[in-house]
Amino acid sequence: MRAVLCIFLVVLTVATAARFRSDGRPGCKTPEEMMRPWRHHLDPTKFWLCTHEGVSALPVKCSEGTAFSEEALVCVPWEEWIWTDTKLPPSLADD
Repeated sequence: MRAVLCIFLVVLTVATAARFRSDGRPGCKTPEEMMRPWRHHLDPTKFWLCTHEGVSALPVKCSEGTAFSEEALVCVPWEEWIWTDTKLPPSLADD
């Protein structure tokens, strides 16, 4: 059952990313993008982190058995992870 749930979540995540045609990587061009991590649209076990303004965000992988929570803005255990609609960073919203 857990494997089926994981496959479903991956398919749902990929479908959402296809809607945006993006993996969600921010351009790190706005203060808002610099102040928080951003969800990776293709892989719920990763998130993007801006370290320097104007430089592409770096991918960060959650520890084993966790996924990035858009609501909490941290990696949480899979049992606590809830799918939410992805949000585009401001630098991608105009694309």
